[in-house]
Amino acid sequence: MEGHRGAPPKELFVYDLKARSTIDRELTEHAIDFMGREVRAGKPYFAFIPYTNVHHPNLADTEFKGKTRNGDFADVPVQMNAYVGRMLDAVSPLMAQDYWVRFPLIQVLFDHAASLK
Repeated sequence: MEGHRGAPPKELFVYDLKARSTIDRELTEHAIDFMGREVRAGKPYFAFIPYTNVHHPNLADTEFKGKTRNGDFADVPVQMNAYVGRMLDAVSPLMAQDYWVRFPLIQVLFDHAASLK
């Protein structure tokens, strides 16, 4: 589902195990797009990105699957680290464009998310 203020929600895809392995990448891409749009519009923003793959089942996206050679449980933190890095890389050029972004408050929070495997 996707929703925008004042518009009815739109159904996008079924959130199954295949979608679960890509949802954190999609959240990152949407966040980067959102930050850019808000800066271009001259608006301050708050972005909350709730990564899902810290919770069972841990399913790494194809780009990161096998990266550590220690299974998805080890591949997923590498994936999340890369996604946070992509967001920070996206924020850097925006900082020069807008006052609200020059001094961003960036918090990266993860829970311990024990796996049942």
